[in-house]
Amino acid sequence: MGVESKWLARWFAKLMSKLYAGAGGQHQSTGDGSMHIGQSAGPVTTVHQVTQHFYAPCAPPVPVPQGSRPERRVRPRPPTATEQSHVLALMDRLPDRIAVLDFMEREFDTRMVIHLDSPKLFRLRRYMEVILDNGK
Repeated sequence: MGVESKWLARWFAKLMSKLYAGAGGQHQSTGDGSMHIGQSAGPVTTVHQVTQHFYAPCAPPVPVPQGSRPERRVRPRPPTATEQSHVLALMDRLPDRIAVLDFMEREFDTRMVIHLDSPKLFRLRRYMEVILDNGK
């Protein structure tokens, strides 16, 4: 290939790259009334995509009778340090402390007295008092 043909090939490649510069890449417009305006040259492909969402019908709302109020859930109050210390003092008097810890884990999913709220602490205290009364 001669010098002129190499120069002509480079010039032609440069010219074609300028022509097709606007044709590359993807453009995306979304939203209500979206519009995309641009200039392109060369082989251009336009793709329109429509997405539809189908939702299953839900049950109609249940009417609430007049004058009724929804039930309020009462959260148990946090225990005081005195309640916790009484339970721990009872636990020290037990002959088999591990059995009580197993009971706590089985019933309350914890082995720590500090993780129990007041009703659970009361139940644990009554459990230990029964054990101590039966041992006498």
